[in-house]
Amino acid sequence: VDIVGAGDLKAELGGCGLDEIWRRQIDGSAAAAVAVVGAGRSIGAAGREQQREDGAAHSSFVPRRRGARQATRGGSRDQPQRDGTDDGDGSSGGPVDLPAPDFIEPATPELRLEVTRADDLDLDVSAVEPGRTVLLIDGDSVGALIGDSPVGALSETRLLLHLPGAMVPGYHTLQLLTFDEVATDASEVVEVFLEASVPPVVAWAPIGEVIAVGDALVPPGPGSRAVLGLVDFDAAVPRLIAWPLDTHGWDAAQPRVIPLPELRPDTAFGVAAVAAMRRGTTMSASLRVAWRIGSPGTAIAVVEVPWASAEPGSPVTALVPDASWLGTREWVNVLRPVLAGDLLLTELVAPRDVEQGRPGDRVIASVALAPITAPAQPQLLQLGNFDVDRLGHVVDPLVDAHGDSDTLVARLDHREAIVLDVDRDTRTVRRRSAELGARDERWAGITDPPVMTASAFGSRIGAALVSDRSALLVGLTNDRGGAEPRAVQTQLADAPATAAAALAWIDGVPIVLVPRGAADVIAMPITSDAPELQLLAGLACDAIVGPPITVQGDDRRVTVACLRERELRLVTIRLG
Repeated sequence: VDIVGAGDLKAELGGCGLDEIWRRQIDGSAAAAVAVVGAGRSIGAAGREQQREDGAAHSSFVPRRRGARQATRGGSRDQPQRDGTDDGDGSSGGPVDLPAPDFIEPATPELRLEVTRADDLDLDVSAVEPGRTVLLIDGDSVGALIGDSPVGALSETRLLLHLPGAMVPGYHTLQLLTFDEVATDASEVVEVFLEASVPPVVAWAPIGEVIAVGDALVPPGPGSRAVLGLVDFDAAVPRLIAWPLDTHGWDAAQPRVIPLPELRPDTAFGVAAVAAMRRGTTMSASLRVAWRIGSPGTAIAVVEVPWASAEPGSPVTALVPDASWLGTREWVNVLRPVLAGDLLLTELVAPRDVEQGRPGDRVIASVALAPITAPAQPQLLQLGNFDVDRLGHVVDPLVDAHGDSDTLVARLDHREAIVLDVDRDTRTVRRRSAELGARDERWAGITDPPVMTASAFGSRIGAALVSDRSALLVGLTNDRGGAEPRAVQTQLADAPATAAAALAWIDGVPIVLVPRGAADVIAMPITSDAPELQLLAGLACDAIVGPPITVQGDDRRVTVACLRERELRLVTIRLG
């Protein structure tokens, strides 16, 4: 598995945008492009004037004021060159100087958006050259946006930015750059202010009777391919009962049962040591399941079965600790599996010296399951000499709907929640290069995998239970630097949590749900830097799992799973 760090130039320059331009040899000098993007990074709280001053230092960087750009709109693509030469018939034999791109909207170069905005931002633009014009967000290229992408789309006359809500308050900038043979022309900078909104009231309602009985819920998988999973240890052989997603959450009408031989209970985590996902988004897609063998764990088994049949499948041992890939580590405890694309990722405790722990003893291993009947050699994911653990899926609707990767969260060095992107085609793992770490000693106190959202403008919201599940820690981070990372820790008053926190995302509002056994479930809608707790009176759950999807529009409700005293029910969470 290829791990690409924060210094990767391709990711730094936007991947699909400038990289495509270089491969097609459209913009000429890559060094000039690096200089342009470097100039763009000066756009920050100092505003547009600082950007103009910095840009002037680069001869290829020509920012235009709005009035100057308007004068170019009527110009011809065949206008004479800057040296005044022309071949006499209105065309030039030399390089073409393209007009500067322009924001027609907004009317003034400033946008104010609520962090919960959950509909696309559609702006009129002009003089955009598809393939040559790129969009900068906070001075970094996000590419030419040809077609549709997780960021949006850019055409000759229109810039569309996808906004699913769940953003972090802060300051950002937008700018368009066009590369040609004469110069690099830039639009004026549009300032974007993401502003906090009033938190809505969260309510709940029961849906129906008990749908199954069991002991532990399985963490939801990747986006639209996730399943709801309940592990039943009372069966003759431990088994998984799985349900698919529908448009509002979990669908109780189509269960699938799979035996999980040699799975053992583990009370150390608030979730089962099982992972499950569908291989597609339709009911004809197969179901893939991974689980830990033994306790302490000795291996990971996997199986893939058709959803529509009752066959148990033929499990394969996909990850077994071995010196051929672990080296001289003296002992291994296999912890929790996670499925992403064709990769199986697993947390391991694998100390080099069992008598003296050191950083790097907690690692992530990966195995390519392509095909699942012949897993590849496991590999360790190298992220420096640090512990890496608490692996889980990020709710990332932009990548899920428009991209080709899965998004994961992991804890690095016990103090930082980081984001990993798993490419489904190449089966590679990449740490997000634009990421600004939010190191916080309080992350050392988490037991369960955190829940996390990823949204537009680099917004990330993470939450985890700390201090023996007696407090909820919420971190707000902006990968693009729109604001300093910040974290809020809130005590859970009269009763601690009984399992991992869950997440619901309704109409642009991310809601953290905390199960507390006989005590009322806690809901925390996050719409500002200072979120507050709400009690869902009468709702009691030992564990909760929300669907990793976004629900928006007039309905404003989502279906979550509530496990209480081994009885699993579905519950509606809605905004008042």
